[in-house]
Amino acid sequence: MSKKIFSNPAILLLLLGSTACSTYSDFYQLSRVEATTEHKTAKDGITIENEECSIRLNLWEDNGTMELAFGNKTSENIQVDLSKCFFVRNGYAMNFDAYKNIRRTRNTNLVSPDNYTQTSEEEAKKMDENTIFKKASSKRDNLKGYDEKAFVQQYAISDYRTNINIPAKTCRILKETDCEIENMLYRDCDLFLYPSKKEEKNKSLTFNSDNSPLKFGCIITYRIGDAEKTIRADFFVKEIKNFEEKDFVKTVKELKSVCRDEKPSSRGKGDQNAYDRHKIFTEEEASAFYKKYKKLPSDLFLH
Repeated sequence: MSKKIFSNPAILLLLLGSTACSTYSDFYQLSRVEATTEHKTAKDGITIENEECSIRLNLWEDNGTMELAFGNKTSENIQVDLSKCFFVRNGYAMNFDAYKNIRRTRNTNLVSPDNYTQTSEEEAKKMDENTIFKKASSKRDNLKGYDEKAFVQQYAISDYRTNINIPAKTCRILKETDCEIENMLYRDCDLFLYPSKKEEKNKSLTFNSDNSPLKFGCIITYRIGDAEKTIRADFFVKEIKNFEEKDFVKTVKELKSVCRDEKPSSRGKGDQNAYDRHKIFTEEEASAFYKKYKKLPSDLFLH
């Protein structure tokens, strides 16, 4: 009997198809963040400012993003010096473009902190292009998993080392700072990797500024006239929690009309064409980011 069933190509394909559809499940790891520099938090972003300028960040993105909006509060032009703007991670600093290039040349999407902490924050502030090239060359043997030649070439590229002009009383999005914050999953014996039961879903890990596994931020250097100054933002991950997709992503419908009180007329297929349906994140906030990952049938561990 079994031979007859599996010798039928149509039934075999149907069985294989149903198995393939059920092999993967999506999960999300949420990282909530707290700023340690003086700041203001709103729905659209976290703002750090001084008397001359402001920077606003919205971290919400898959793997996080450091893209920021730089605001000039003065009546003079401000020059942002990209060669002295850095992404800072667990005490180490790297120029934004160099950091992005390193992650692109890596053979895998898993990044170890030890593999790209190239220079200390204090050293980074004093570096010129020639110094960085020499440092890249001397450190390349320690960068396991990188394309050595591409790393040194990209680290030495000077195209991005330019000044960006911010006119008086205006704001500009700095695409140059758009880099991932973290693309590795945080795993711990006290955190269920694939939460499905109620007690598993309620589990999360909390941290303070001393024991957080990830402290990060940015240093932005700018000039007004001949005066060179910096503004910086510092953060730490304060909570990590894993979610099933059904608890993290919801589908909602939104009326297409520009008038909130306008009701669709019932014609033809009714009002089904009057709404846009799209997905939203239930935990979305400016001071958080997430990582999407899959559960495979081959996974043997729960944490």
